[in-house]
Amino acid sequence: HQDLLGLLGLAFVLISFGIVFSANPSLGAELRQWGDHVARAGFFVRPPEGVITSAALFFVIVGFLEFVSAFLRYSLRWMKTLVLSRVLTGVGDFVFAGLLYLYSGFALSGFLVLTALVATAGVLLLVWIVVGLYWAVSRTPPHPEAAEAGARP
Repeated sequence: HQDLLGLLGLAFVLISFGIVFSANPSLGAELRQWGDHVARAGFFVRPPEGVITSAALFFVIVGFLEFVSAFLRYSLRWMKTLVLSRVLTGVGDFVFAGLLYLYSGFALSGFLVLTALVATAGVLLLVWIVVGLYWAVSRTPPHPEAAEAGARP
């Protein structure tokens, strides 16, 4: 399953890059321009609008593909926690795409985008851990001592 999963992930990334670069043919030049600005002024230079919108598009596509991956994992009967991780990753990608959209419209600063992204990642990780632990505990057979204690009058 690991080989299939790795190849599926690679295919999804290549498809995503193909769509994003097709939607914005000048993306390479914009990335170079932004790199030049970063080299002169430091890392926290606002990227060109095309880079921001292309990044938002990329994360929308990747988020959608995470749900496709989750469906494939579920349909192939892989572990529920792996399915949940793909679903939560898709949610995180959509949140990041939304944050980038708000950033592109100057509704949020870069600092707020980063803060919201870190908080979202923390919440999604916590959900994955809690649900995964619940699933692990709920299917664990009881200890023999507990079964004997419950059988006594």
